[in-house]
Amino acid sequence: MHKAEIIGRILSDLPNGEDGGVACSEAYRARVTESLHERLPEGQIQTCDDVKDMSVECCSSCHEVDSEHLFLETLPGGQVAWICCAVHRKLFLERAAADDSANLASRNGFPVVMGRMHQEYVAPRNEMNEPAN
Repeated sequence: MHKAEIIGRILSDLPNGEDGGVACSEAYRARVTESLHERLPEGQIQTCDDVKDMSVECCSSCHEVDSEHLFLETLPGGQVAWICCAVHRKLFLERAAADDSANLASRNGFPVVMGRMHQEYVAPRNEMNEPAN
C-alpha cells in the first residue's frame, strides 16, 4: 500500500455524520491529513494485512477508532510498516514489554494507552465532534 491509499482509507473511516452521529470537522480532517503526510514515507508501506501469517488478531480499537495513530515501524526485514498495537506487540515483543513496565502508572494525570499518554490521542472536542452539515 502507498501513502495516498493509507490516507484515503483513514479519511473514509472517520465519522461523517451519515448514520445520524457526529461528524469530524474539515479542520480535524485537514489536521489528520497533514499529520499523515508528514509521518508516512513515500513508496511501499506494509500494513497489518501484509503480516497476517503471524497468527495475531488485529486491534479493533486501533483500526476502527484510532487508525490515524497506528505505529510506523521498520520491520526486521527492512520494510516500513503501518501497524496496529497488536501486530506491533507481536513483532516487537521485547520492546513492548519494556514499554509496558515503564508505563504502568499514569503520568501527569492522563492514563497510559498502548505505551503512550492518552492525552496524545484526544483531539480538541470542538474540532473532531462538530455536527454534520
